[in-house]
Amino acid sequence: MSITYHANVTYSLDYTVSSQPFHDLEIQEEEEGETGYSDDTTYPDTYPSHEIASTNVSSLTESPTNHTPITDQPTPTSGSVTTTVYQTTEDSLTTTIYSTTEDSPTITVHPTTEDNFTTTVPLSTTDSSQTSIMTTTTTVVPNISVQKFSLKSGSSYCFLFQSDIIFQIFYYTKDKQIKSYKFSASNATVIDNESICTEQYTKLSFTFMPNGQNIKYDWKCVLLFNRIPPNNALNDMSNISSVYSLNNIAFTYYSDTNIFPDSMVSDKYIDLSGNTTMFKIPVGSYYSCISEQEVSLAGTESFRDRCKVYFKSLKVEAFMNSSKEVFVGNQILCDLDENANNIVPIAVGITLIICIVIAVTVFIVFNRRNRRRYATL
Repeated sequence: MSITYHANVTYSLDYTVSSQPFHDLEIQEEEEGETGYSDDTTYPDTYPSHEIASTNVSSLTESPTNHTPITDQPTPTSGSVTTTVYQTTEDSLTTTIYSTTEDSPTITVHPTTEDNFTTTVPLSTTDSSQTSIMTTTTTVVPNISVQKFSLKSGSSYCFLFQSDIIFQIFYYTKDKQIKSYKFSASNATVIDNESICTEQYTKLSFTFMPNGQNIKYDWKCVLLFNRIPPNNALNDMSNISSVYSLNNIAFTYYSDTNIFPDSMVSDKYIDLSGNTTMFKIPVGSYYSCISEQEVSLAGTESFRDRCKVYFKSLKVEAFMNSSKEVFVGNQILCDLDENANNIVPIAVGITLIICIVIAVTVFIVFNRRNRRRYATL
C-alpha cells in the first residue's frame, strides 16, 4: 500500500518509553457483523493518563498549508490487523488500543492535532497462538515409597509386609491405541474389616490413591497368602513343616476420566486378578527380595484390561506369632538376590584363576629360555 502526503514537514522526534504496565491501556472490544469491523468507532474525549510514549517536537517547519488527508482503508477481514496513526504537533502522545474483532486487534495511535493529516497503514500479522496436536502415552513417573502393613490377631502380630509397590495399567483408547498409566500405591490404608489372619490363609486388603492424587473413588488391592500343610502321606522329608506362599493378587480401580481421558471405558470399576507362586517358604521364616519382581494381572470381563504389579525391596512374613512388629525366623532370599550375591565371589575366583594361569605361563616361558642358554654353553 502506498501513502501520499500533501505536506512537506521537517521534524525530529525524541521518544521516551514509559515503564507503565501494558494492562493499564484502555482496551475496548467491538463485535459487529461476521467480519467484526466497525466504521462507527467513537473515541473518547479524554485519554488515559498513563502514557506509553511522549513526543517532543523540536524545530517544526511547515510549508504550503494545502494538504489533503488521504485515508486508505483496506477491506477488513476477520484475520487482519489494522494500525491507524494520527500525527499532530502536540507535545503529548497517547495510545489507546481498540479491539474490533475477537481474533484481530486494531491498534490506534491518535493524539489531538492542530494540523491533522491521517495515515492508515494496513499491518498483517500471524496469530502466534497456534495449537499443535500430539499423541503421547499416558505415563506418570511414580513417586516410589515403601509401604508397610501389619496385622494382629489378638495382642500378637500375625502378618508383616513391606515393599515398594508399582502398578502399570494398560488400556485401550477410543482410537484403538494401547496406552499405559504407571503409578505407586502411595498413602495406602489397611481395610480392617477385610484383612484377616487364620490358620489356613492370610488376606491383606488395602486402599490407596494413585500417586496420592485426589480422585473420585479409592482403588483397592488384595493379597492372599495360603498355608500348605506338610505332605506326611508321601513321607516327603523335604516338606517336614508347613509352607506358605503368595497365591493371588486382586486389583480394582476406577477408570476416572481425569486419569484416563481418552479411555475406551470410562467411569466404571474394572477388576483385575492373577495367580502367582512368587515364593514358597517354611512357616516361621520370612521372604526377602531386594530385586524387582513382576506379577501380571488380567481382566475378568475383558481381555483388553491388563495390569502389571512390580514389587521391590520386598519383605513379608505370614502365619507368625510375635509380640513385636519385627520380622522373626530365618531370612529366605529370592533367587535374583542369591544370583546377585554370587556374582562377587565368582568374579573374584575367575580373576584369581586368570592370575595363576598368567604366572604359570610366564614361569614356563622363562624356564625354557634358560634351558636353551645352558644347552648352548
